Amino acid sequence: MSLFLLFKLLKGKKLKIKISLKDTFDKTITGVSDDDLCVLPFKKRFQDGDYYEVNVEHAPVYLMVQLDAVLNPTLIYLAKPNWRYKIPMNLERYSALPDGAFTGEHHYACVRKAEDYEINAYQNLARNSHDQRQESGAYPHISANAETRGEEPFLVKNVIDGYLANKGHGRFPFQSWGIDARDDAKLKLDFGRLVNIAKIGIQLRADYPHDSYWTKATIKFSNNNKQIVDLVKTAKIQYFVVNQENVSFLSINNLIRDSQGDPDSFPSLSQLIVLGKNK
Repeated sequence: MSLFLLFKLLKGKKLKIKISLKDTFDKTITGVSDDDLCVLPFKKRFQDGDYYEVNVEHAPVYLMVQLDAVLNPTLIYLAKPNWRYKIPMNLERYSALPDGAFTGEHHYACVRKAEDYEINAYQNLARNSHDQRQESGAYPHISANAETRGEEPFLVKNVIDGYLANKGHGRFPFQSWGIDARDDAKLKLDFGRLVNIAKIGIQLRADYPHDSYWTKATIKFSNNNKQIVDLVKTAKIQYFVVNQENVSFLSINNLIRDSQGDPDSFPSLSQLIVLGKNK
């Protein structure tokens, strides 16, 4: 049986959810389980190596997740019944997340089964405020072949976090995708399931004159279609109609840099928006 048919069969049933906080030795510190809606409030200071583990009795499934009170809740597609989320620590937390994220003693985590209206809405299919650098079985997930010095404010996952400040660079709220000065930089956005895409929005980082920009980009889709888009120097989101169906991933490459600008400036992406619907 396909994952799609299994998802349809299980759609109306209650979903057992368990949230656990574990340490670097995989020892459970605290946890809770419940049907459809699982809330874990607790008092503790996070230590390096701590992580959340979310378990569901069946997958694939759509979940609404919020693993810190500061983070925006997000819709994810969980392809397998177990998901780990590593607690960001030290400079990771400092540079790419809002002040207060995963700090202090009082914490709140919430995972619930997504409602039909949330799953079926016309929405930004790329947005995931809980994406991680490594693939974890939770989608959407984005990856790239280049990230400036491997530093948190320049990781590619920043471009799907939902924050739209782009007239600066560096730590939050100006985190972006830094391409490490590579001409062959490219990214890949995995949806984990089939989606229909109507429009794509590209928000360049616009910390001019520190930044340069790309004049063209090639968007390739998993259905073997591709589209070349022309970009201009602006802080606004640039939208492109694409109308692609049955897409499981897309990539963006062949990024053509402005040839007239300062060669020491930095082209960068602040946000990637993919508007459409789940299949």
